[in-house]
Formats: sequence, structure tokens, C-alpha cells
Amino acid sequence: MFTKMLSIFVVMLLASSKNCSGLISNPKIRCTEKEKQALLKFKETLTDVADSLSSWGSQNDKKECCKWRGVKCNNHTGHVAGLNLSTWSLTGKISPSLLELQHLKYLDLSRNYFSGNYTPIPNHHLGNVSSLQYLSLGGNYLLSGGNLEWLSYFPLLRHLDLDMVDLSGATNWPELVIDNLPLLEYLSLFSCQLPNQVPPTHPLNSSLYLTVVDLSVNSLSSFNPDAFGKMRSLVHLNLRSTYFIGGIPKSFANLSRLESLKLQWSDVTEQVAVVLDKLSGSEKSLQILNFDTNQLSGTLPDFTRFSSLRELYLGDNKLTGAFPKSFRHVLPNLLVLEIYGNQISGMLPDLTAFPSLTRLRLEKNHLNGTINKSLGKLSKLEYLDASMNSFEGIISESHFSNLSSLKRLDFSL
Repeated sequence: MFTKMLSIFVVMLLASSKNCSGLISNPKIRCTEKEKQALLKFKETLTDVADSLSSWGSQNDKKECCKWRGVKCNNHTGHVAGLNLSTWSLTGKISPSLLELQHLKYLDLSRNYFSGNYTPIPNHHLGNVSSLQYLSLGGNYLLSGGNLEWLSYFPLLRHLDLDMVDLSGATNWPELVIDNLPLLEYLSLFSCQLPNQVPPTHPLNSSLYLTVVDLSVNSLSSFNPDAFGKMRSLVHLNLRSTYFIGGIPKSFANLSRLESLKLQWSDVTEQVAVVLDKLSGSEKSLQILNFDTNQLSGTLPDFTRFSSLRELYLGDNKLTGAFPKSFRHVLPNLLVLEIYGNQISGMLPDLTAFPSLTRLRLEKNHLNGTINKSLGKLSKLEYLDASMNSFEGIISESHFSNLSSLKRLDFSL
């Protein structure tokens, strides 16, 4: 499952990076002296324990910064247009010399240790780089983003990653990020200590291009969730651990392209059938739906109308009643079904509606009766946990006749 999700995000990152085409090495192109000196000044402010910047200013390439590791120049003009120093174990502060790189479109300083004393990103450090389209500072957990007003210098941003950057002082972050960056496609603010401020007085009206939004592990209980319903291009929405108290808004029905919705650990209190109705607009597109550890109630509805569903997580909620007697459709692509930790009763359904299941978690429910022999037809099943239920009867070889992929099986009490 992790591999599949990673591949999805790799595709999205590549799509977001399409603006860097043409930034390939060309032996006939030389960077300008001004930009070379700016890079050397940037290097001087850093501690490079892994010697990742050893090529910067070396004797062989002293005069040609376009050949330095992590530096990409425009293939036609020679200007530095891309800088990728991700995961280089660099420490120090972001040097103001970067403002000399006025043609920079791609800047990735993620997963380093910049600004160890929580110094906010100075406005003037990056203020003149108005052509910037890709900015990633995520993973610099000792970095502070201040009030985020410096983002107004980057009106062309398409990709913004500030994961784990301290944004506790960004009281107007919805307007500054969502409303004022009209071309933004990718937004990730995972675990940024976003302030739980009053919702904006006016509706957020951009979001025309946003396809990926990750605001997980923040406290957003007073944020107006209707804002997401206006993001008609959304493909992936992650609101895990955001204290999303109450139900999801009806406007979510507008998300006709949504493929992944994650709201686990978010205090969603609603009937599960109502939740699915509010997601009716994504019946053909939704692939991953995660509502683990919430307050969903009611009986388990027939979810097979979501024809593209691959992973469904409804574990640790307050679901009651029995499985639907029959499912309307077969879900040939469903790989994961987790409904553990509820109060679901009755017998197991005919599982042949899910021929591709690899993972099935039913533990800690009130299931009873005999084990349906349709279980034996799940040839791709690798993990089955049906423990802590009240099954009875005899389990014979016919129950496992075709479980050739099974690695874990648990029917314990």
C-alpha cells in the first residue's frame, strides 16, 4: 500500500516539476559571474558535514557553476534556474545571497537542518525571486516560517512544501497560501503547528489548480471545511489528525476528481451512510478512503457504488448492524478493507464481491455464525485478522482451498 501511495505522489511531483524542463547541462552554457558568487556566498553560511557541496568552487569547475552538483541552468541563457539540495544534511541559515538568483524557478532545500534557532525566513532573502514556481523547505523542523507574508513575493508558485516548518505565527495562512497563490497545484503543510484561528471572513476563491493538499497533523477545528469543496481539481486531500469536528460539508460532492481522502483521527461525527452520500461526486474516481478512529455511526452501507475503490478504512468507529445482505456491484480493484473495532454483528457476507483483496481486518466486532466459504476464493489475500469475534462451527480445508498468498491468519478470541 505504501509503495502504491509513494508512486502516486512521485507522479504528482514529476508533474509539478514540469516547469524545469530545459534545465539540462550544456557544456557550451556558462553561468554568470554574479550568480556564481551568489552560490559561493550561500555555501559559506552552511555547515556541510557530508561534503555534499564539494564540487562548488572546486579547481576543475571553479569557473562553471552550471556543472556543480544540485545546480541546473537554463539551457539557453545560462542563468541558474534550479537548485536542488534536498536531504544533504546541511545546517545553517538561508543566505540572502540567494536573492541574486533572479531567474530561479525551482528551489528544493527540503529535509535539511536550516535555521536551527527558529529564525523566521527573512522576506528579503528570497524576495526578488519572483519567477519561482517550485519551493520545498519541508522537513526543516527547526525552521520558522514567520507569518508567511513572504509568500506574496512568489505569485507563480505551483508547488509549495513546508512540512514540519513552524507556522504557528501564520494567523492568516488560508488567505496567504490558498487565496493569494492562484496557480498553486501542490500544497503540503504537514505538522506545521498551524494556528487554530477563526475562519476567513470571505470565501476562499482560488483553488482552480490545486490537486494535492496535505494539512495533516494540525489543529484545524475552526477552519471552514467548505473551502475544500471549492477545490474542483483536488485529487488527494489529507486532513489526518486535524480535529475535523462534526461532519464533512455537502460541498465535498463537488470533488469529482478526488482519488484519495484521509480523515483518520479527526473526530468526524456523522452517519457513515451520510458521509458516503456527501462523496457521491467522486463515486467513479475515489480510490482511497480513510476514516479510521473517528465517531462514525450507523450501519455499514453498500459502498460498492464507488467503482474505483482500492482501499477502505473504517476501523475504530461506532458502526453497528450486519453487513449488507448483498452488494450491488463487484469491486474488482479493492485491495484493503479494514472495519475492525466496531460493533458490526451477524455473519460474514459473500466476499467474492472483492476478488482482489490482499488485506482484510475484521477484529474486535460482534460477528458470529459460521465462516462463509467464499473466503477460500480470495486467492490474493495476504492478511486476515478476524480475531475477537464470536464465530462458531468447523473450519475445514475448503475454507482455505485457494488462499495461496496468505501470510497471516488470526481467528483467536
